[in-house]
Amino acid sequence: MIAGMILWAYTLVLPTTRAALDIPYALTDLIPSDTPSWLEPTALFGITGLDPLTHGVFWSLFFNLFFFIFISRISRSRLVDRIQATAFINVHNKDISDQSRLFGHVTVEDLEMLSERFLGASRTRHAFTGFALQRGDHYPLPGDKASPELIQYTERMLAGAIGASSARIVMDSTLRGKTMMIGDVVTIVDEASKALRFNRSLLQSTIENIGLGISVVDQQMRLVAWNRKYIEMFNYPDGLICIGRPIEDVFRHNAKQGEYGPGDINEHIKARIALLLDNNPHSYERMRPDGSVLQIRGNPMPNGGYVNTYMDITDHKAIEEALRESEQNIRIYTDNVPVLIAYLDPQMRYLFINKAYADVFGLDRHRVAGIPCYSVLTREEYEYRRYYIDKALSGERQRFETKLPTKDGSDRFAEVTYIPHMGEHGDLLGYFTLYQDITERRIAELALQETNENLEQRVRERTQALSVVNKELRKENTIRALIEDELRQAKSDAEAANLGKTRFLAAASHDLLQPLNAARLFISALAQKTYEPDVNQLVENLDGSLRAAEELITTILDISKLDAGALEPSPSHFSLSNLINNLSTEFKALASERNLEYRYVCSKQVIYSDPKLLRRVLQNFLSNAMRYTKTGKVLLGARREGHYLRLEVWDTGVGIAENKIKEVFEEFKRIDNPRHSEVKGLGLGLAITERIARMLGHDINVRSWPGKGSVFSVRVPLGDPALEVKSKPEKRGWIRSKGLNGIHVLVIDNEPKILEGMNALLEGWSCHVLTALNADSAEQAIRERNFTPDIILADYHLSDVHTGVMALEQLSELWRQPVPSIVITADRTEAVKDEIEQIGAQLLTKPIKPAALRAMINKLIAQNREE
Repeated sequence: MIAGMILWAYTLVLPTTRAALDIPYALTDLIPSDTPSWLEPTALFGITGLDPLTHGVFWSLFFNLFFFIFISRISRSRLVDRIQATAFINVHNKDISDQSRLFGHVTVEDLEMLSERFLGASRTRHAFTGFALQRGDHYPLPGDKASPELIQYTERMLAGAIGASSARIVMDSTLRGKTMMIGDVVTIVDEASKALRFNRSLLQSTIENIGLGISVVDQQMRLVAWNRKYIEMFNYPDGLICIGRPIEDVFRHNAKQGEYGPGDINEHIKARIALLLDNNPHSYERMRPDGSVLQIRGNPMPNGGYVNTYMDITDHKAIEEALRESEQNIRIYTDNVPVLIAYLDPQMRYLFINKAYADVFGLDRHRVAGIPCYSVLTREEYEYRRYYIDKALSGERQRFETKLPTKDGSDRFAEVTYIPHMGEHGDLLGYFTLYQDITERRIAELALQETNENLEQRVRERTQALSVVNKELRKENTIRALIEDELRQAKSDAEAANLGKTRFLAAASHDLLQPLNAARLFISALAQKTYEPDVNQLVENLDGSLRAAEELITTILDISKLDAGALEPSPSHFSLSNLINNLSTEFKALASERNLEYRYVCSKQVIYSDPKLLRRVLQNFLSNAMRYTKTGKVLLGARREGHYLRLEVWDTGVGIAENKIKEVFEEFKRIDNPRHSEVKGLGLGLAITERIARMLGHDINVRSWPGKGSVFSVRVPLGDPALEVKSKPEKRGWIRSKGLNGIHVLVIDNEPKILEGMNALLEGWSCHVLTALNADSAEQAIRERNFTPDIILADYHLSDVHTGVMALEQLSELWRQPVPSIVITADRTEAVKDEIEQIGAQLLTKPIKPAALRAMINKLIAQNREE
């Protein structure tokens, strides 16, 4: 085509253009002047006498046809070209019947060569051997004529690899093309199979890299594709899984291995074949003989066939069971609190009640969800509470007293507290209802009132008789003193009863941390593994919910301790500079992350206070300043006021309205301000701060300018420099560990679920873990396994009489060198802390944060290696 175009341009276009435009010969002459005359465009090869059009057309068509024939002869014809040529030349072969096609001149070698292009040499050899064994015959020789049965068998094999339609076309082309060389047919197969092999390789690579077991069957219920995970999951024997294998054979093997449970094997097979033939998606879970759980999902393919996926969800099921058990434990705790607890939504509908509430009001706790409170309370009870409910729904905490319903008609009194539950954006999510029985206190108050009334009457009587007899007056005075003693005792008893209940609430809140600790360990272990995106999202949601519950319970525990008087301050004379420097180191990084400017003014004044509790007050001030300041500065400094030092935290945040300043120190109270609606928090930090300051005897002051910023300050008395307690500098000379891979960890805890969670977490960090319920079982396991730990993790409360400290002392006799140890406890008292420090161990408080645990292990391992 190109040669014809060149000759056409040279012999026709060039002369015609020159003549038509009357251009001088020099401007259009593309050849040198000394070119021979037989190359003239109008007399090419010396042929003259033709008009220019005929001359140009003749030479362009001649060279076009010449090069077409020449190139066709020297180049190799393509597969499609040969098939089309055969269709035009061998027209008479199109009417060959199916019977004559099967009895053609195809040999066994031809069929082997054709099959190897799609199935490979090994699989082809295996398939032909199996065909011979089924017929009880020897392996066919390459030169033998192919029997009709072998031709049909080969076509079925190819159908399993490239589809029935493609296999029919390939076989028909092979049989009808027998008058040609068989190599031509092989070339056809080669070109057709290149794309097929690429697509199959791409598909196989894809399913091999999926973490699920996958199997694919065609319309004839024969296995056509699978991945390595599928074979490993069911441990299939060699030779069972192959292309074209009826899926019924695979199901039968699984049934014999007990995969489908007890029962008739044939019935199991029929049920699964029917499920595939139903051609509808399905999903179910199955328990395997080894106790693991499989999730099986099936989906039909558009052109027939079925795809099954198999996923091992054993760990996921174990986590679900642990979470259900944790939820049950939490319900047990709330059911054993001597307080009536309920939670209602903004429409005053019950969402949760504890057992005590259900018993008193005669409700079924499993059916109460969604029932409005006004349908449970009598009309009089609801009208009495309506005012307080409206206040609670407007975001105000309410407290009042009322009578409790009783079965025997006796009078029981309760103090009712409504606590609004505010959302992150200041919207009301619901409110808590707490009933605390105060019958004993009310009886004491009534007795006091009655006694006062009687006392006044007696005083009047004695006054009237005073002029009569002084002896009676002295007697009356004595009686009055005795009565006052009784009144003081009654008041003391009532206060002691309230204090005991408050302490019980603190202990119950503490116990709630134990199941949360186990749940956090399981979630952390689960998060280290890879699942499908929806499962990963579920793990993240569970982790976030547990973190929120942990923060809430820990904060409630702190408030309960403060209210119950369980936290005793330890004031001392110390320099303020260490406290400010340590806080500034911590909050500089936080300010940098939030693009805030943090400054502090250090002071070397000696003050008198509890350093740990005062640090927490300032820490809460700084946290609030960072949280509610989007841009600008945060400043920590001190001002002297006579014999006091005022510690102040300034910020340029959103500020607080003057009429809302007192509310920021209430529990679960967060000021409704659209400028910080996205800020997350429980509204308990400043409530704890106010209690700590009150316990220490320090005054707290707040000044704020809406839109400009706020100042939170606490006034602390100055100390005596002569009595200053010098703080010990922290050791920071340890080197960073190279990781936890391969370290040996001994874990001691009397809770099996804690041991399971800790084992899963540590093994996820590539540690070698040995777990034990107590010191004796740990010692026995160490001796049996010749286990030398690099670090020991021990729970403090192992039993009523044994502690983790005692276990560490017992095990220390097994090794010459001390082993780094960490004691884990929810008891934050100074006595426990001192006991742990005396044996040289580290303290880690519950609930355990995996990041904190890993950091402490890294630190101890690094220090031990350096020494």
